[in-house]
Amino acid sequence: MYQVLLFNFTLLGLCVFLITRLYVRLKSGSHLRLIIVMGISNGLAAILLGQFGYDIGHGITVDLKTIAIFIAAELGGPFGAMITLISIMVYRAMHNAIYLYHFMSIGFFILFICAVLHRFVANYWARWCLMIISPLLIILFYNLLFDAITSESDLILWSCYVLLGGALVAAFLQYLLSSDAYRAELQGVKTDLSEMLTNQPGFSFKLIRGKNSFVFSVMGGQLMPQMAIKSSDFLGKSIEEVTALSQETIRFLEERYIDAWKGRMQSYDLSIEGRIFMTRLCPVYTNGVVTSVIGSVTDITELKAAQDRIRESEERYKVIVESSQDCIVSLTPQAEIISINAKGLSVFECQEMPQLSNLHEVLNIEDWAGWDAKFASALSNLQVEVFEAKITVKTGSTIDYYVTLSPIIGSDLAVVGLTATLHDLSALKRRQEADQANKAKSQIMAKVSHEIRTPLNGIIGLSRLLLNTELSFVQKDYADKIITSSHLLLGLINDILDLSKLEANKMMLEQISFKMDDMLCEITNTLSVLMDKKQIEIILDTPAELPDLVLGDPLRMKQTLLNLCSNAIKFTELGYVRIRVDLEKQTDSALSLRFLVEDTGIGLSEEQISRLFEPFWQGNYVNQQGGTGLGLSIAYQLVSLMGGELQVESMWGVGSKFSFSLEFPIVQNCNPDSWDLTLIGGPLHVLVVEDHEVAQESLSQMLESFSCLVSKANNWSSMFKQLEEKNEVLGPVSCIVLDMEIDDMYGHYSWEELIRITRKRGIHIITLSTTYAREELLSMMKDDYPDDMLIKPISRKELFRAFNSLLYPSLKHRSEQSDSFIVKSKSIHLLLVEDNFINQQVARETLLMHGFQVTVASSGQEALQLLETTKVDLVLMDIFMPEMDGVETTTQIRCNEAFKAIPIVALTANVLKEDHDMYMASGMNEVILKPLDSNQLLSVIQKWLPMKSAPAGIPLDKLQERLDGNTAIMNHVLKLFKNEYEHFTGHALVDLEEGNMTKVKRDVHTLIGVARNLMADELAQAALHFEEVLIEDTANCKTQLLEVQRILRQTLDSIPEEIQCLTVSQQ
Repeated sequence: MYQVLLFNFTLLGLCVFLITRLYVRLKSGSHLRLIIVMGISNGLAAILLGQFGYDIGHGITVDLKTIAIFIAAELGGPFGAMITLISIMVYRAMHNAIYLYHFMSIGFFILFICAVLHRFVANYWARWCLMIISPLLIILFYNLLFDAITSESDLILWSCYVLLGGALVAAFLQYLLSSDAYRAELQGVKTDLSEMLTNQPGFSFKLIRGKNSFVFSVMGGQLMPQMAIKSSDFLGKSIEEVTALSQETIRFLEERYIDAWKGRMQSYDLSIEGRIFMTRLCPVYTNGVVTSVIGSVTDITELKAAQDRIRESEERYKVIVESSQDCIVSLTPQAEIISINAKGLSVFECQEMPQLSNLHEVLNIEDWAGWDAKFASALSNLQVEVFEAKITVKTGSTIDYYVTLSPIIGSDLAVVGLTATLHDLSALKRRQEADQANKAKSQIMAKVSHEIRTPLNGIIGLSRLLLNTELSFVQKDYADKIITSSHLLLGLINDILDLSKLEANKMMLEQISFKMDDMLCEITNTLSVLMDKKQIEIILDTPAELPDLVLGDPLRMKQTLLNLCSNAIKFTELGYVRIRVDLEKQTDSALSLRFLVEDTGIGLSEEQISRLFEPFWQGNYVNQQGGTGLGLSIAYQLVSLMGGELQVESMWGVGSKFSFSLEFPIVQNCNPDSWDLTLIGGPLHVLVVEDHEVAQESLSQMLESFSCLVSKANNWSSMFKQLEEKNEVLGPVSCIVLDMEIDDMYGHYSWEELIRITRKRGIHIITLSTTYAREELLSMMKDDYPDDMLIKPISRKELFRAFNSLLYPSLKHRSEQSDSFIVKSKSIHLLLVEDNFINQQVARETLLMHGFQVTVASSGQEALQLLETTKVDLVLMDIFMPEMDGVETTTQIRCNEAFKAIPIVALTANVLKEDHDMYMASGMNEVILKPLDSNQLLSVIQKWLPMKSAPAGIPLDKLQERLDGNTAIMNHVLKLFKNEYEHFTGHALVDLEEGNMTKVKRDVHTLIGVARNLMADELAQAALHFEEVLIEDTANCKTQLLEVQRILRQTLDSIPEEIQCLTVSQQ
């Protein structure tokens, strides 16, 4: 019996072990599946246990199958226990139905008790104790009812067996389940540790001690793939067996591992393939003995780089602070000094850094109360405070400082200190005082200029009006010299004003688009007058690649070059003055030009060069040459202001070279074909006749840049020889560019012979002469004028225009209209507002002479009244007037809607630009400086009024200016013109009817040249068109001849019987 019971218990223990293994495998899956499997498996276990029990009668067997129901209830819940019970009853019904009813009753009572205990008893041992006791109570009750167990000893045996077996099974089951839980927890910890090891940003490893070396037992981390390291290359290997490391690195690591094994923490940086790795070694102790070493490796490359950047930044900041010219002091919130830079130590005369000294002990501040208030404000408001403070240094001097207190905010948003920056205001104060002095000087100069310009306006204006009256030769000479002297004085005033502006840094440059060729052409026109009667050549060399439009200040460019050229002309008696422009470099958006003014004058010594650009310095020539000595100084400073440097090369007795380079933004590039004359009809053969070698070469280069074929002659004899000879290479001569002042030119006879030859062969002639030789040449030529007469010096643009107009009239570039004009119409009504009687007279008579209607107002109030009653086209407004000045008067005019469109032009002797801006802001349209220049005045009027075109005629004032005011020559020329062309159209009509086309063409061509020389532009244009018709469309000849007749008649009618004198604009 006992063997059977022991076997039954052993079989139950084996079943418990197997069922718990099955439970562990299924518990993470479906819960229903777990209940069914637990119920069936425990049912099978109960059936098996029932086969090996001890039968004590009435269907009661001593075995432990009831424990199987408890296990099913524990692992599968009440439903699992129910499945187990059903399994047992099914088997019992199939094999032994005796006492089935009794068994079912007992089983369901046990099932009910298991369900209640499972629901309400949470403690494991309490639940199991009650479950073990419950079958005993049921059996005892059953026995009382049915007296099933006859032997009391059997009942005790069964009870003890079930109690003991249930207790042991409960303990065994708890052990198995606890072990599994511990194992799962251990596995989770192991998994977590593995994931932590694998996913750490660096990598870690464990070293154990082998026989003779250290062996890697654990290794992992995210850094390993980045380093191309595999754990398999290290695990189980000693450090010597790792092939991924160099021998030098292995030796280094072995030393560190040995030190760590001795119990010393190790930390070191290791550089591998440009990356920096920080390694920490930590020894692990067991019973006080190091048994392993844990190592961790971190990539600190970026950290090191950041530290280096911070260190560099700190070093830069330190350098900035130490090299700063400001005093920089670091302070605690208690105003204790932490540090002072070198400038601060120097200013405060500290030998060394004062450590934690209070600021009051170092500085002697005049207003400590104000300082402390600002200091407290910076601390409390957490904002920068700026103020001025007077500080007395140890030398006893008091210095004004601009103080900046900047709070330093810590990580806890509390102030941890302040930085005080002290900027010395001494230089600024001196600059302000200098600026005020310069401003005062400028205002004084402007006042002086105003006071001088006002009487000069009367002197120059009245002198010009005087020239319009009948004067003797001596009186005219006196009047001319008055005007010349006045202009010299005016030039001196302008130079002094410019120098004053430059020295005060008040000179402002314009940035406007302009044509460089036009600006250079204007310079040549001015130089033609400046050269006077000197026997020198003035030469202008420019490249063909100059852009059409550049950005800069054309006025200051022109002023600079004119100053250099006038200086060169002044000191050159023989030879030449050359202005050369070279293209240094060019990009798509800008270019650099080098300007050179070269002369063959007296030159300069080294000592003179050293003082050349000093204002008012004139060397030893003041008595011989005159002048103020300001021109070169102004040119030097203007070049510097424009971004260049004026350089000088000179040799005593040889000559001088002044040069500078400037950059200009390009507004519009040039068309490479714009200078090409071959586009019109093939290469032109031009004969250049010039006795000056440099001038001849310059003219030749210009013509070659026009794609002309050029031959040269040094004198008239050589010219005639070349005209007679046949040139097989260049072909016949198309045009002659002729200097009329060559020595072997023998007056009218040479000229008459040249005209005969050239007209016979259809060769055009362009003559070159100075302004002062022109009169004699015109007289000498009689009626045989050249195709065009150019005044030296010659610019590229002027020469090209002459060729375009004369050689190819059908594609000519029409000559640009002059800025000055004569208005014959009486329809323009001007209001002159001027309180000074002399200025009234000058302006009024000048305007009347040019055909305007003029009304004069002596005050601003009178002007306002006249505007209400009189129709006015334009107002000329003086500025300084009593009671109501020009600005206030203009403001009053602009307030009236009816007068807002009337142009208002300021007439002032005030040269200050800021005042001019104020005039414009008040409503004025333009500003003209006194003394008044008639050409400028007319140009401004023309700009603001839609003028009616002047009728066809000869501009007598311009013609007189061209002839240098010589009215005798002008009268003679005009009389010859009237006599010669009074019956021109009648003769031309007869020649046309007789078919004498050659004579008509020659006469018309002569008329074109004469009209241009007399500046009768409309007549010249009509004759040119007639010439084109004669060549291309002879059917319309008579129609165009009638147009020539109409304009010729208007021109002849415009010539007065006798011209006494006209105002000539003096430049």
